[in-house]
Amino acid sequence: MPLCRSTTQTGCVVTWASYRDHAPPPANGLFGRSPDPAMEAGCTNLARLEGGTALLDGVFGFPWWVKGVVQYRAPATGWSAAGAAMPTRFARIPGLVSGECVARGDFSYLAVHIEPGIAAGLGDYVMGPDTVGDVAYPNWGMHVLDVTLVQNDLVRLVARQAGAWHLPR
Repeated sequence: MPLCRSTTQTGCVVTWASYRDHAPPPANGLFGRSPDPAMEAGCTNLARLEGGTALLDGVFGFPWWVKGVVQYRAPATGWSAAGAAMPTRFARIPGLVSGECVARGDFSYLAVHIEPGIAAGLGDYVMGPDTVGDVAYPNWGMHVLDVTLVQNDLVRLVARQAGAWHLPR
């Protein structure tokens, strides 16, 4: 199956492995390469399937756990944006992250850029030193955040592809 390169393309695959743009996969990286040297891992940027850099529309949760592993921690005093307490433990932070599929060495991956200063320091907190993945497990990259980073992009893509898909008659 081909990689999806259009929002109305059907019968295609989306796949990505996320690493920070300034911390590419190490030699022992677990994601973003094929175990078969004759094959290349695919990468699709859900925010711009045709390629290039685009802002990612993620949904972040505070705190968030997966099988007992904290992906990122809630601040001890609670958290807020622009000085207002947030009534939900999920938030979108527009402009915080962007991504671009890149190929370097044996790896093809979504290089994620964190925009400094977004949301009065909340961005540094969300993607800061308490983020599991690229800090605690460098060979994982940002794997534990793969879906979080593009959640709304993925929902929009599924809706567009569903609208473009037709049953054979």
